[in-house]
Amino acid sequence: MTETAPSRTDAKALLAIEGLVVEFASAQGETFRASDGVSLTVAAGEVVAIVGESGSGKSVTARAILRLVPHPGRVRAGKIMFQGRDLLRMPREQVRELRGRDIAMVFQDPMTSLNPVLRVGAQIGEAIALHARLSASAIGARVLDLLRRVGIPATAERAHSFPHEYSGGMRQRAMIAMGVANSPALLIADEPTTALDVTIQDQIITLMRDLNRASGTAILLITHNVALVASLCTRVLVMYAGRIVEEGPTEEIFLSPQHPYTWSLLRSVPRVDTKDKKRLLAIKGQPPNPRDLPPGCKFEPRCPFAIARCRASEPALETVGAGHAARCFVMMKNAEAPA
Repeated sequence: MTETAPSRTDAKALLAIEGLVVEFASAQGETFRASDGVSLTVAAGEVVAIVGESGSGKSVTARAILRLVPHPGRVRAGKIMFQGRDLLRMPREQVRELRGRDIAMVFQDPMTSLNPVLRVGAQIGEAIALHARLSASAIGARVLDLLRRVGIPATAERAHSFPHEYSGGMRQRAMIAMGVANSPALLIADEPTTALDVTIQDQIITLMRDLNRASGTAILLITHNVALVASLCTRVLVMYAGRIVEEGPTEEIFLSPQHPYTWSLLRSVPRVDTKDKKRLLAIKGQPPNPRDLPPGCKFEPRCPFAIARCRASEPALETVGAGHAARCFVMMKNAEAPA
């Protein structure tokens, strides 16, 4: 049985996930956990990031919030409290009412999220019409205003364009416009800058920051882009093999990472804001197969600081500072960095 960290959630938070377990079944009848005992909170107006390599459980955790875990996955245990209500125990009809109104999600690939045979303006308008009793003219005006707010040029013309007539950056902007169309309390953004060039990435970062400041919408950002995290987020959660291995304020995580995985992630990314000339560090090996996880600490086979205890048992998530916790027996403050 997997060790679960003590509760770190806040009952007053906008979103509070407690001990979330999401399982998938294979064709052979085996089950494995994509999210394993995940607990996290997002306060009203806060911008929080979940970072980690592909397959770490970030997107599955995000989808579970809106009960969109794809088949054959299922939520096996835990609570997902939103504004004091457990989304996992709400009738499906009520959850559908929440989607797009109180909680919105921007998916990773806008080209597959947008309907290719419907005009972009019509799709945004449909999202508004589902949750608001407005006239067609009022919805049309709202669509143009949203497209203008996210920086789409020639809004009247572009509202009548099809998704394939938009560039990648414009499609992502359109998805964000759809996401904030009903002024949700929480926006979940799953890899919103993937496959975009750096100029468009910067524009998306600025757009999300402005939306957060203007409307107070909380943002849960799913990403592996640490530069995006540094630019936008106030708090970071690091996931590995379905578990949160470190969490804390962004500045604290960047300046003093305590889990070797977090330390390795940051050492693998070039920095332009420092004169440090250290070589970039490649994390050896591959993330573990969720169907065949190693005993003890799941990062131990790839960790340059592992000790015998790491192979024998899995560490709990322990407090290492104000709002800062890590799941490690060694901790970077006690480790000697390799040359």
